[in-house]
Order: sequence, then C-alpha cells, then structure tokens
Amino acid sequence: MLLDSISDLYRVLLASLETMIKTNLLVTFVARVIFIAAFSLDYGTFVKGKDTPPAAKEARGMKITDLAWFFTKEIMIIALGFLHLVFTVAIAGYSLMLAGSHVVACAKRSKYKINIVLAWIIAAIIKYTTPILAMLAAITMMFLNTDPTAPSLLWGSVIAVVSFSVRSTAAFLLKTYRTLDLTMETALKAAKRDIARKTPRAAKILLLAGIIASPVLFYVYMDNTVGIRYWTVALTMPDGTQLSTDIYRSSAATGPQPVLLMRTPYNKGDITTTGELAFPFLQQGYTVVFQDQRGRFKSTGKFIPFIDDYKDGAFTVSWIKNQSWCNGKIASWGGSAGAVNQYCYGDEPTGALKFQTLIVGSPEFYDILYPGGALRKSLVERWNTDNWIMNKPTRLTEYDDSISWIVGHPVKNAAWNSTSLSMNNRFANVNVSAIHVGGWYDVFSQGTIDGFVGYNYHGGSGAQGKQRLVMAPIAHGNFGEMSSTFSGASTLRFKNLEGDPTWIWEAQMRSAAIFGTTMNWSDPCVAFYLMGDVNDENVNANKWFFANQWPLPHANTTLYFHGNKTLSGNVPASNASMSYLYDPAFPVNTKGGNNLYQYTALELDALGTPDPAYGNLRKKYPVGIGPYDQKQAGNLGRADVIVFESGVLSAPLTIVGRVKADLWVASNCTDTAFTVMLMDEYTNGSCYNVLDSILVTRYRNGVDHEAGDLQAGKYYRITVDLTSTAWQFNAGHKIKVAISSSNYPRFERHPNNNLPLTNHPGSFNTANNTLLCGTGIYNASIVLPTVTI
Repeated sequence: MLLDSISDLYRVLLASLETMIKTNLLVTFVARVIFIAAFSLDYGTFVKGKDTPPAAKEARGMKITDLAWFFTKEIMIIALGFLHLVFTVAIAGYSLMLAGSHVVACAKRSKYKINIVLAWIIAAIIKYTTPILAMLAAITMMFLNTDPTAPSLLWGSVIAVVSFSVRSTAAFLLKTYRTLDLTMETALKAAKRDIARKTPRAAKILLLAGIIASPVLFYVYMDNTVGIRYWTVALTMPDGTQLSTDIYRSSAATGPQPVLLMRTPYNKGDITTTGELAFPFLQQGYTVVFQDQRGRFKSTGKFIPFIDDYKDGAFTVSWIKNQSWCNGKIASWGGSAGAVNQYCYGDEPTGALKFQTLIVGSPEFYDILYPGGALRKSLVERWNTDNWIMNKPTRLTEYDDSISWIVGHPVKNAAWNSTSLSMNNRFANVNVSAIHVGGWYDVFSQGTIDGFVGYNYHGGSGAQGKQRLVMAPIAHGNFGEMSSTFSGASTLRFKNLEGDPTWIWEAQMRSAAIFGTTMNWSDPCVAFYLMGDVNDENVNANKWFFANQWPLPHANTTLYFHGNKTLSGNVPASNASMSYLYDPAFPVNTKGGNNLYQYTALELDALGTPDPAYGNLRKKYPVGIGPYDQKQAGNLGRADVIVFESGVLSAPLTIVGRVKADLWVASNCTDTAFTVMLMDEYTNGSCYNVLDSILVTRYRNGVDHEAGDLQAGKYYRITVDLTSTAWQFNAGHKIKVAISSSNYPRFERHPNNNLPLTNHPGSFNTANNTLLCGTGIYNASIVLPTVTI
C-alpha cells in the first residue's frame, strides 16, 4: 500500500514537473517575496521605532539564530508550494493576506495619514479582495467546467482564508491574555519567541536536521523503489541518419525486460515531459524506448511523412532486440502518427515485435491523403504546416519538401510501398497481435478497419485470429470531441455509455503477447458503437455491440436514384438525366465529416481568410468535424448539388459496414470529380451527414493508374467508396443522398481539365456534369450493408 502511494506521488511529480516549476514554484516564490518585504518593513519600523517600548523590542527582536530559522522556514514553505497547486494557492493567499496585515501595522506608526490610507487600500486589495475574487473565479470555472485546475484553486483559496482566520484569532487571544501592551501581531510573535527560547538547543538542532533530511531521505527511497533511470542514444542508421532515442528503466529493474517502443514526429521530449507516460509501463515490468522520427526534433535527416518509417522502425526493433536490457520481446504503442508509423514496420523481419497498440491510424497512407484520387487538402496543408512550425530546430524546407513529395505522387504506385501493407502483400509478413482503435468520424476511420482486416485475415500465423477492433463514435480524439463550428448548424451528441473495451482488451492482449498470460481468442474480436437517433430513448442504438468478425454478416440493400430525385429499392422504369454546372471558383463548402481539424490552415492562394494565428501566412477555413445539419449549414439548396431522398421509413434500418455508390456519369470536360454524401433526415427536418467521399474520374478504374480522358456525350460507370459506418436510420426518418463535384477544402478543387493535379489548381473550366438514372445497365444506386441487431 505504501509503495503504491509512493508510486502515485512519483507519477504526479513526473506529470507535473514543468508546470510545478513554471507555475507553482514561481507563484509561491513571488508571494513569499512580497510577504518578506512587508514583514521586513513592519519589523524595521517596529524595532527601530522611538515609540516602541523596550520590552516589546526585546520580545520581537531577532538574533542570528532567529534569522537562520526564518529563512530556512521560507525555503521549506516555497518547497511545499512547489509540490501541488493547492499548496501554491494556499501559501500565496495566506502570504498576501499576512503581507496586508504587516503593511497596515507599519502604516499605523507613520505620522502621515496618507500612509495609513494607502496602506488600507493595499490591504483591502491583497488581504480581502484578492482571496474573495479567487474563490469566486474558481467557483465560476467549476460551474462552467472551463478549467480542470478550478477545484485546486478553490481548495487553496479556502485553506488560505481559514488559516489566516485561525492565525488572527490566535493573535487576538494572545493579546488579550498577555499583560504586556502588544498588538495582535507582536503578541503572536512574542509567544512564538518564548516557545523557541524555552526549547533546548539540542532539540532545535535535531528538529532542524530532521526537517532538512526527511525530504532528502524520502526522495532517495522513492527514487530507488519507483524511480526512473533515463539515458539518450543517437541511433545511427545505415545511411548515417541519427535517430534520437531515449531509454527509460525502473530503478528497481535488474536484468533484461520486455520493451515498449514509441516513435513520434511530435517530440519525444525528456523525463520531465514524457516520464509520466513511461512510468506505468515501467511499473508493469517494461523498459520503455521513445524515439524522434527521422528529421524531427533531435533526430537528423529529412522528414517526408512516413516514407522512411519501415526501414527506420525495423532497424530500431532489431537494435533494441540486441540490447542487454531487452529480453527479445517488444511491444509498440502510439496513436495517430504514432500508429501510422507502427503500421509501416508491422512486418519487421526479426520477429521480436510481438504486439502493437494502434490508435487511430492506417496501414495505407496513400488512401488517407488521396481518397478516390483527390488530394485531402485540409489535412495535408495544415498537418504539414503545424509539423513544420513545431519542429525544433527549424528545418526551413521541411514543409515544401513534404508537400512536393505528396503532390508529386498522386498515383498509388511503388513510391508508396513503404507506407502500404497491401501493396506487395506485406500483410502476409505481419506476425504480431494488435488492437486497432478508431472513430467513425475520424480521418483514419477506414484505415483502422483496413488494418484489422489485413492483420486478422491476411496476416501471418502470429497475427491471424489475434486481433481486436474497436470503433467508437468519435473523431480524432476523445469521446464527444465533435463540436459545432458553423453558426446555426447543430451537431449530434452521442451518449457515452459504458462498454468500451479498449483498455481492458489492450492490457489483456499485450500481457498475453509479452508475458504469456492466457487469452481466449475465440471471444468476440470486434466492438463497435452503433450510432442512431439521439432524440429517441427507445432505439436499439447509441450503445456498444460486439461481433466475431468484420465485416458483419449482412444483406446489401440497394437504393436506386430516380429521375424525380427519390430513392427506393425499385429499379427506375425509365431513363432520366440530371445535370449541374460545377465551377471550381465556387465550390461546395466542407461542413463536417471525417476531418482532423475544426479549422484548417491553407496556403495563401487558397480560398479563405488570412489567419493571424499563423502570422497571416495561411488562410483560415472552417471545416468542422462529425455529423452536422447540412440543411442549416447551407449545402443542400445549391444548384450544383442534387439531393435524392427516400420515403419515410416505417421501421429502423441499420447499416454496419462499407457503403458504396454506383453512378453513371458524363461531363463536357476531359476530367472532373464526383462527390457523394449519405445523410439521415430527422423528423424535424434536420439532415445529418453519415458518410461522404469523392472520386476523380481519371482514377475511375483504380488509383494505381490514370484512365483516359472523358469523351463528351459518353456515360461512364464509376464507384464512389464512402467507406464504413455503423448507423441506424430510425423509423420516421428519411435517407438522403447528395451528389455534386466538390467538397472544399476537405478535398482540393478539381479544375476540370486533364492537367496534373496539384494543391495549386489552375486553368479552371466550368464543368457541365451529368448523372444518369435509369433502367437496364444505367441504374445508378447506393448500396447499404444492412444488418439485424
């Protein structure tokens, strides 16, 4: 029990060290300096004052030993304030109130009334107003839930006020009890002096030694039982690039251990910033390794997103395996970029990698950047901009290098091999157990599912049947982090019900792979949250479901597009065509969906407004995340958007799996794009996006090559992959589908020509794009994977 408490304290220290130095220590120090200044002024005017009785001077006078104790006490008080924000606020508040008392006491000895007035003004501010305002501010922040530190601020303020009140009461009682004519302050000081003088010198020395030695001895004990040993290695790659690599070991560790590896482009930090993340794994018996990816922070080389992460990751795994502190078993862990780079080396050849924790990532990086062959502009430009800005030391050409490489490789060919496990059948070489965690509105939603399917059904013997998939109603973050961006456009809020098995599964699976504990692999391997009508408490949705496979057994429900803009399961009786003009200068605006950011930062030639957050060197453009009311967002009434709707559903319709739209299209341009959005219309008319995607027509036969130009007057069959979801359309709702040719800035505007596609499109043409709905081979439709829950 004691060791657990010490572990918790050590972990808190690691997690908060930077804040403790920059906030706790600084605030406590400044507050005590103010107190010392006020105390010194009061003491000096009292002891040196002509009107002060000799006995009072004697009672309050300070000798060398008193001064030594005074400053030792100050050091201990500042150290206490350093430990926790509650102590910081309590000490700061108490010190300011005490300083106010000293200022008033000093002013009362002045001959000038103005000094007394000023002293009371100062006292009113620091002694009364400040603590009251601090408590009110803390209460307000707690009520509005705007600051997680609010409870600490409130408790600290309350402790300060109570402590000062107790002290003032004690001083008043002492003044009343003692016969010497002293003020409350001097009476308290005199009483403390009497106690100190009556205490034997030996007792004082022992007390002082104990006070000084106790924290030192406690730290030594803590460091040797739950502490961390930490060092850095510059891991040299075969091409000379040095990857800065930190190794964390528990002070109590002896001999080789399993290793947990985390590689990141976001700064591995050091023990003050990353120690807290490493600590629980150290307590579980791991050695932890953090590494800056190539070209990031303390690692040398050039950073082109994930292109070098197969060779760098595989080399790192091999190096770790051969270290004396590794027992030959390695687990990797990370989310987002930390998951993408794990997928890159998931098929490392040594066999030392046994388990991966893959949170919101993808084994197919091209598919994330170029869905349907269209550049994911908002993601590519902002993510690379932010990376470039945060990287220290700054690499001047990093942004241009990354963008140039990405834009220069718009086809999924051999250049993407190192970031793809499906190309060259690399899945077959994967022999690790893994948990794949994603969100239905995350930018990596389909990638997470692809990773699970690839490992579980197409991996090697060490991977097949040893995977878990968790899909939650989230974006690229925690539950509920899909907030409204657009004025008047509401977003859905899904219930955060218990049942998410992520961390239970992760701990069980990692333990089985690394420590050999038992794991029942025949248990359900898929957990998914079924989203549904948030206004109906009786729906069999908005909760977790479990399955033994993915995709789930389902029936494909085909809804056909009709010439009267309806959707139904009946094939149209006759042909009809609908056309619209797509002008790249006036694209359909992105309003929610699977985006990484609420607002994106685009290059200056893009649409948008200059963004001061980027020194006006980027354009700000709202995109939103998650399901938005597209009707209120203003996208459904445009002339370049064709909207189809079903009849009112008489019973709930549940879809779980991948959705695709088969279209017959034509254009007067040599190349263009088509977008499809699946929506759920509530009974109140609100219409929420469920899925959406795009296809560039030059990639109609696959993104691994360009097809020929479109011929005017000719219809082409295209399939738009809307990716996957788990959604229930409730009874009384309608299913809607919107078809257009742009979704900006989520996807770069297509210029409607056959020139190379870049993030700086030019030579815009206005396309007259046509959708054919009809009978026979020309029946355009959307295919929904329906299940019975």
